Amino acid sequence: MSKGYPYEEDEFDAPVDPDGPHGVHRAPRSAWSKWWPFLVVIITVPALTFAGVYWAMQTESGGSGADVVGTDPDPDPSPDVTPTDDPGPEPVLTTQVMVINAESGEHGLAGKVADVLKEAGYATQNTPGNADKGGRTTDTVYYATEDLLATAEAVAALVGKTQRHPATVEQGLPTVEVPTGEDPPAIVVMLVTRPTPG
Repeated sequence: MSKGYPYEEDEFDAPVDPDGPHGVHRAPRSAWSKWWPFLVVIITVPALTFAGVYWAMQTESGGSGADVVGTDPDPDPSPDVTPTDDPGPEPVLTTQVMVINAESGEHGLAGKVADVLKEAGYATQNTPGNADKGGRTTDTVYYATEDLLATAEAVAALVGKTQRHPATVEQGLPTVEVPTGEDPPAIVVMLVTRPTPG
């Protein structure tokens, strides 16, 4: 060692044996330890890809795998199957409808509602003067016979739209004054409230 070296000599200062090992030495790796990471990638990537595609197909169809493969999602209906939704009878526009202002508190209301019904195609009669409310609290559409129910309901819907509040439907005509020369009405509309502001 040179005289300028400030530390005492130890085993690390001994000269290197030229025949001994130099650096770090490891045992050689086996073939399995070299190749197993590649095998994991080769098996895992296709499996994950298949799982992702399968999941996407399930999400799109909203059903099970059986729904996705081998079934027709919208089979043609059998020709002998009839629809279950029956629209019911149509309203008869030629039915005589009388509109009466029964103490609604608004002058000319019966004429306004009758005009709306007439524009919709109903056969409306001349409306007599104001009638007694008779304890009624809601606009009511009365019809004479059961076969007029569909027409009465259609009239009530139009009255409700015009008045901006619902009209009820009841069977059995009230006693009303029929103008001279006109047939008795089959449907009578009794207006007892003003239109709802809107």
